[in-house]
Amino acid sequence: QIEALSQLKREIGQLQADEMRPLDLDADARRELQTEAQDQERLVATADDSSPTVSQWAKGKAGAALPAHVARQAAQLEAALRSIFESQDARVTLSGCASGRLDPRRLAASQAGSGCFRRELDSLDTSAHIAVLLDLSGSMMGDKLNAAVDAAEIITAALANFTQVEVDVVPFGSTVLSARADIGTLESLRTATLGGTDTAGAIRHTLEAVFGKSGKRQKAMFIVTDGQPRSAGATQAMLRECRKARVSVATIGIQMSETAGRDI
Repeated sequence: QIEALSQLKREIGQLQADEMRPLDLDADARRELQTEAQDQERLVATADDSSPTVSQWAKGKAGAALPAHVARQAAQLEAALRSIFESQDARVTLSGCASGRLDPRRLAASQAGSGCFRRELDSLDTSAHIAVLLDLSGSMMGDKLNAAVDAAEIITAALANFTQVEVDVVPFGSTVLSARADIGTLESLRTATLGGTDTAGAIRHTLEAVFGKSGKRQKAMFIVTDGQPRSAGATQAMLRECRKARVSVATIGIQMSETAGRDI
């Protein structure tokens, strides 16, 4: 009897513990939600502080030529893009549809129950404004900076002959340089460094000053960087602003660590 009573007490204690556990989980959930809300408030506040220091940059050597390897890759990218744009410019006609405009060529097939209509699809709008955010912070010195400038030059040169696409290059470090780059200027950046990495400020400047003149064109942002932003929280907050503004964002990582990749 004593052993049975002890077993009963143990079972009662286990039941009481089980009843208390959901309350503990609810308390944990409340704490987690409170922490998340505080984090969101902190990110918004940090983003408000991300207004960058902006300065003009000097023009580089006029008539500078692209390095051979950059020119070759730019030509390959231009050819690929031209093929895409040309296919989008053509009107596409689908035959054998269940509804649409009558297609006389399909009338005979109607006896077999096949569609005898056609439908024309409008071409996609390929007008776009592209910004290349080029990280010139101190950590980019040497091979990383050369690779980053290569990327900016390839994108700029490949799109130079497409009148429906506008390209801006936004170099940044602890400050943001505002001006559209020519090849000579980009070449001069191979030896330039601008201190820290104000990625959030560069994104804000691009959204407000660069894309502010884009109208309804599609907008895309390439961030060429090794990561390590001055404020990961502010950078994440500004990337959310890009999403709200329907700006596509891609990161071109230059020897980017896994941790830095997660931050961006």
